[in-house]
Amino acid sequence: MRTIMFFLFFSISAGMYGQDQDSITVTRKDGKYGVNNAEGVIIIPCNYDDIKQISPDFYRTVKDNKVGIIDMKGNVVVPNLYDEIKQISPDYFQTIKDNKAGLVDMRGKVVVLNKFDSIKQIGLDFFTTTNNNKTGLIDISGKILIPNEFEEIKMIGPNRFKTMKNGKYGIYDFSNVAETGHQ
Repeated sequence: MRTIMFFLFFSISAGMYGQDQDSITVTRKDGKYGVNNAEGVIIIPCNYDDIKQISPDFYRTVKDNKVGIIDMKGNVVVPNLYDEIKQISPDYFQTIKDNKAGLVDMRGKVVVLNKFDSIKQIGLDFFTTTNNNKTGLIDISGKILIPNEFEEIKMIGPNRFKTMKNGKYGIYDFSNVAETGHQ
């Protein structure tokens, strides 16, 4: 279902932008990179040290050794402030700054500041966070649901998570907001 939704989004967004993906090219001028369409019209000016298409709708840009994201219209989504950025889901980018991970959504809104060792999406609405080999859980708004105190957190059902702390297992159920176990 999510794959179909992503494909439909891609098809609609490509139509909205009026760009055929095959007609867009990365160009170089005076040692800087940008993007032109088939008619040679500049979509993204040649202002970047490097540019690479990372999805149908986004380009990863490098300027002064900092990474950012620009959309197909040339709008800055994520400014060039980060050491690295990677798309970790259709809706989110993981940002790395000073060896700490953060989270930015597709509109460029910072969801989580760069304060974790890593962030990974599990399910549609949750992310595990890791600091000092301890795992926690946040929701898509960045709210901490489970603090970084566990060796392991696994999704076992909608809104249900199995945790392990000090070799003992427990369950967090966010449909009832309850915690059991870890005795």
